[in-house]
Amino acid sequence: MTNLDAKKGCILGSQRFRTMKHALILLGAVACSLVSKALTDPNACGHGLRVRYPRTQSGLINLNSESGNEWCAKNWEPIPEDWATGQSTWPLGRPLPGDLVDEGKLLLFMKTEVISRAPWRRPRLQKQRKRRLDAAVAVGQVVAAKRRRREESETIEVATAPAAAVETKVEEEDEPLIAAPALELAYNSVRIYIAAIQRLYDEQKSRHINPAPRPQGIALKALKKSILAVVWARKRKEYSDRLEGTIKDTYTKAQIPRHHEVAWREDSGEISCLFRTQVDFLFGNHMLLRQSNRRPMELPDCFRLELPNEGQKSKEFPTYALVVVMNQGKTNQHGRMEYGAALRHRDARCCLVSALAFYLFWRWQVEQVEPFPTFQCSEDWYDIKVLRRSAKEATKELSAQTANSWTSRLYAACGIRTSKISHAPRVAAAQNADMDGVSEGQIRRAGRWNNGDQLTGCYLTSLPFEFMRSTADFDPDWSGSYFLPRDTVKPPFELCARIWPSLDRWKEIYNTGSSNMETNKATGAFFELLDWFREVLLQDAVFLQKLYPRHPLFQDPVFQSPQFASFALQVENACHAAEEDSYVATIDRAIPAVAEKLRALSSQQTAANLWTERAFVELREQVQRLEKKMEELAKASYTITISPGRSTVTQRVGMPKRGRPRAPGRAPTATAMTTAPRDDSTAPVPPSSSNAAEAECGAVLQPDTATRLPLPPVAPSVPSVPSVPSVPRFEVPLDIRRIPDLWHLWRYGRAGMPSVESLEARYGAAWRPKSQKSVFCGRKAIVDFILRKSRERDGLQSAAEHAPRVIAQMEELCPKWSLDKVTKAIKNGDLERRWPAEA
Repeated sequence: MTNLDAKKGCILGSQRFRTMKHALILLGAVACSLVSKALTDPNACGHGLRVRYPRTQSGLINLNSESGNEWCAKNWEPIPEDWATGQSTWPLGRPLPGDLVDEGKLLLFMKTEVISRAPWRRPRLQKQRKRRLDAAVAVGQVVAAKRRRREESETIEVATAPAAAVETKVEEEDEPLIAAPALELAYNSVRIYIAAIQRLYDEQKSRHINPAPRPQGIALKALKKSILAVVWARKRKEYSDRLEGTIKDTYTKAQIPRHHEVAWREDSGEISCLFRTQVDFLFGNHMLLRQSNRRPMELPDCFRLELPNEGQKSKEFPTYALVVVMNQGKTNQHGRMEYGAALRHRDARCCLVSALAFYLFWRWQVEQVEPFPTFQCSEDWYDIKVLRRSAKEATKELSAQTANSWTSRLYAACGIRTSKISHAPRVAAAQNADMDGVSEGQIRRAGRWNNGDQLTGCYLTSLPFEFMRSTADFDPDWSGSYFLPRDTVKPPFELCARIWPSLDRWKEIYNTGSSNMETNKATGAFFELLDWFREVLLQDAVFLQKLYPRHPLFQDPVFQSPQFASFALQVENACHAAEEDSYVATIDRAIPAVAEKLRALSSQQTAANLWTERAFVELREQVQRLEKKMEELAKASYTITISPGRSTVTQRVGMPKRGRPRAPGRAPTATAMTTAPRDDSTAPVPPSSSNAAEAECGAVLQPDTATRLPLPPVAPSVPSVPSVPSVPRFEVPLDIRRIPDLWHLWRYGRAGMPSVESLEARYGAAWRPKSQKSVFCGRKAIVDFILRKSRERDGLQSAAEHAPRVIAQMEELCPKWSLDKVTKAIKNGDLERRWPAEA
């Protein structure tokens, strides 16, 4: 091990320098010290600082202590004091002392210690060792075969070698000549070394102790270009995977259900970790979230958003989206507001919303370790992570190492082979959306690659609707294609209340404001999200329970109840009715675009049929309730006594007794009697015993109540009772502004309203509201003026004939006057004075 290796291990293992940033800075300082010694002593890099490096019992590195200062003064040249003032007297061309950085030291260090060095770990080294081992095994097979056949032949061919047939001549000494080429550091690793040393230079420059220019001149750029120029040749020399980093280095949509199956079928006792890994994977696939955005996500960052222009565009079947708000990330260091959104998937196995609902249901109800959150104040639930570390550490962030370990485990189980781990969903989802025909702008918006402008970040919703439809397995170009048959059947309230029972109590407290609970928008939005999760969980559980009937989640009493069994049958019937016909499948193979349109139209028709069927059921229930009330009313008996004038007409209607239904289609019998005239027309009729019994049983009309109505005299021979017509209610139209229209309304009426003359003659003032009394009187004054002027010509008989001429004369005298102005002119006599004598 060289001195640089030892120092790097000591520095990176130090407890003081826990961050890679500080470790790389100190690594740059050690590298520069080695380069400084190498300029005068070629063996300094290999042996110079190995013995003289300060060591302590605890292994800590403290260059600011007294022992550290003594060690620096002993091994490095002192820094001139005038450098701190910017007045450098150091001779040009002479190497800088100590650990001060310049471009010459950087180039020498990179060339001698970094570029040609092999990697210490990572997959490249593992693959190299495997190739060496395979080569040694192949050579051993060849050597053993040569020794067995040395006497028979001078050459030997072995077909079991990993490569093609190997031909080897017999030698006196058998040497394993097959060996893999030596590895070198990749460009990214070299770039990290350069960045660390340049950062050290920046700190020295800020302290005014380094007079050299920044080490980024032409020589360093040429070094970088020379490394990049041989990347392709180096990969071919190392036989690296040609498809690594290409569009083939990802997964397909067909592998997502397999990933779900592994998470639900694996019987390892870590169900919570499996659900968490599935949610983590789908967050990256549906929202293009980086792992740095997924792990810190908390409950108040999630909410439900209604999309009125998506799906069926109906109040009966609204379309919702799961939205996550973010204000930090790799490309968002300034608190810019960003969003990620996802719709429910056509397949419940690939649905992010469903996976998150089941994960929270497992955490808060089935597992019975983490309690349901309390929402008394923001501090009680704001810190709870969506992807928690463990059941007892719900507020602790999941570590990247644990997340990558579980992700790799599920990738291996479901057959996903990719060189990326946490970043694979972000890459694969973008590529799959591009192949589905989603525009580049929508993919950029979904991945938040263009959210730097103010319009997108502050004013628009930033939701990539085309990308969301594509990810949910629907037509990205047609908003009406989004339709889920299972979402048309809503679970009953009693069944939803058994999911997170504490939620209803907190909602009631939040809505009434009866306690000291802190109310904010995030709390209300999260309650709406959990309400939606209840429906999603119950609807998708119908299908997942059939796939995994023995899963511990479905042993919860909610899924064993008869209410859920009835609801599951309704969901299955709705989905079965929405299945496409065979001719649609035939068209799908011939004209996919037309088939997609037909499929969406069929979905819309199915939704309309379900709504019509539901409305019909409700209407039938209302009719049954009305029939029941009519049956109760039909069992009553009552007597009506009417005294018109000086005669008394009595009508007695007899109904069947309660408990004896009358024959269908047979009307009640009525008997009318006319008595002689009486002086006392208001004497009541004494109730009979049968009527009193009916009243005690709850009859609609009390039998001892006599109804007296003023009617015209009735002849004794008339056996029927005249009916009193009901008074209709109309308002004087206020949209009439011309005298001819007012006359037409008064004499002939308009659509939906009889003439005012007929209403006045039949009902008097009862047909119009009292609030329009002044309006009616004003309009009536105009009509009376027209009638009076018409009668002055030839009398009453010809008033209707002369009315048009009077109206024309009024239009001429009152051009473009309002009806109110005409009324005032009539009342104050102005119109009468202006009226011509010959008219």
